[in-house]
Amino acid sequence: MTEKKQAPAAAGKKPKADGHAAPDAPPKPAPGQPIKLPPLPPLPGGGEFPRAVLAMVDPTLLFLYWVLDDALVTRTGSGGQALLCVDASADGAHFSEVARIHFDFRAPNWYLQNQHTNCTLRVRLGMENENGFDEILRSEPLRIPRMEPGDEPERWLDLSEKRKERAVLSPKLPAARDWPLAVSQAGAAQGSSHLLPVSPGQWNPSGRSIAPDARLDIPNPPADAYLALVLHAHLPFVRHPSRTAMEEAWLFEAILGTYLPLLDILDHLEEEAVPGRITMSLTPPLASMLRDEVLMAKFDEHLGKMCELAVLELDRTRTDPKFGPVAGFYRDRLERQRYLFEEAYGRDLVGHFARLQEQGRIEIITCTATHGFLPLLKDSPESVR
Repeated sequence: MTEKKQAPAAAGKKPKADGHAAPDAPPKPAPGQPIKLPPLPPLPGGGEFPRAVLAMVDPTLLFLYWVLDDALVTRTGSGGQALLCVDASADGAHFSEVARIHFDFRAPNWYLQNQHTNCTLRVRLGMENENGFDEILRSEPLRIPRMEPGDEPERWLDLSEKRKERAVLSPKLPAARDWPLAVSQAGAAQGSSHLLPVSPGQWNPSGRSIAPDARLDIPNPPADAYLALVLHAHLPFVRHPSRTAMEEAWLFEAILGTYLPLLDILDHLEEEAVPGRITMSLTPPLASMLRDEVLMAKFDEHLGKMCELAVLELDRTRTDPKFGPVAGFYRDRLERQRYLFEEAYGRDLVGHFARLQEQGRIEIITCTATHGFLPLLKDSPESVR
């Protein structure tokens, strides 16, 4: 058997661990010239499901977007006129049609003028042909607030009385240190100590059963409210192609202090099979900036300068017993973030967030382009004004 010799790597390319030549780093531009980077890869596909989403810009202007699968696309080409049917309801349960609007399914979204306020609206998307209206998609109901003061009398509440009611309804739970610990089946089989604190009615995200004797025998009163912690990621859009603006430092600080550390933690949870998921928002302005080649090139340059400064600071404080370890900590942290940004994530943070969503680790929600927090606006219509 003859032994095959590996071809030498091309000149100017360093061989990687697997023997293949690593691509050259992008050439440094001349002073004053913008950095040119290859285009980012497309966001990973998959996981899309047919849906129609109706959102409110203001009570008189609605925004509608839709997602079609191949079967629905075929139905839109079967002949006829694309039609939006707007339904209104005073009580949120019984709807009646109030408007019909011709539109084009090939468009990704549509704006709707609205004259119906203080009600609930929904939109049905379909094709109008000789047999009538063929419904293809239907949006979720959307509450439209009123645009004028109501005629109900003012009500004043004593919050201290409400607190007393909650104290009566909610039993006092033992301290967290007194909660029994349950061993998951997987941990028990492997002889490991994966211990989970157990509380009444606790959701078990791993799907593993919990030892029956580990549950607390405390009555769980019916809840009339729920608390959801949602990470809201947003920054105003700032972009100056010809120079580095002061406002762009907001974006760079957020990437270094929030988005990269968050992705790093989520990756570790996935690698160690730690159960738990989060919901977070990525607003359109922030997602646009994180996918912008000019801004990402500027951030890469900013991160390189931060790493150089950290090395100089580490050398300056090397003999200082107080500040030397601190300088070393930040040098290691910045080098870790540079590795994540340039190599692990390929300068594409939005793409990695999308991959984490495909894995079920996070759920990404969005908002209107003006970044109003939609869940808050739904429950507090007066805040729209």
